[in-house]
Amino acid sequence: MGKDMDKPKEFTGRHMLMIMVAFFGVIIAVNLTMAILANTSWTGLVVKNSYVESQHFNTKLAESRAQAALKWQGTLSSGSNGLQFVLRKPDGQFVNADMVSVTFRRPATEALDQKYVLASMGEGKFVWGDKLRKGAWTAEIKAEITTEGEKSTRWHMTYNILVDKKGLFSPVTNKVK
Repeated sequence: MGKDMDKPKEFTGRHMLMIMVAFFGVIIAVNLTMAILANTSWTGLVVKNSYVESQHFNTKLAESRAQAALKWQGTLSSGSNGLQFVLRKPDGQFVNADMVSVTFRRPATEALDQKYVLASMGEGKFVWGDKLRKGAWTAEIKAEITTEGEKSTRWHMTYNILVDKKGLFSPVTNKVK
C-alpha cells in the first residue's frame, strides 16, 4: 500500500466554508421562494373594511329571510351550449327575471374573477354560452325581478362548482346569500 492510502483526508476550513454556504444557501432559497409565493397568491382579504361591512349585517339577514320565505328554487346546470340557469316558484312556475348576472370566482385568487349578464331564453331560462377553465369555481348568481308594478325583488345564490376538462360542471354545493 502507498503512503497516500494510509493517510486520512483532512477536514479543512474550505470544507467548512462549503458546508456553511450550502446550508445557508438552501435556507435563503426556501425563504425567497416562500416570500415570492406569498406575495403572488391570494391575500386572504374578504372585505376591505370589516367594520363597515358589519353595519349591513341586519339588512342582509332580512333580505336572506325574505328570499327564503319566497321558497324559489334556482337550478344551475351546464351542457354543450354552456351554462343554464332556471328560477322557479314552489308551484313549478318559472320566475321571469328582468336581469340575471353571474360572477365566477376562484376560491383562492381574485385574478380570474369574471362577471357576466346571462341572456334570457324566455320562460325563466337564462344562458351563458362560454366555457370556464378547469378547476374549482364559485358562481354567485343574482337575479332582479320586478313584481307588483315597480317593487323589485332581488334573488341571490352562491354555488361551488367543479369544472372538468370539457368545460362542463356540476354544482357541488349551494348556499343562500
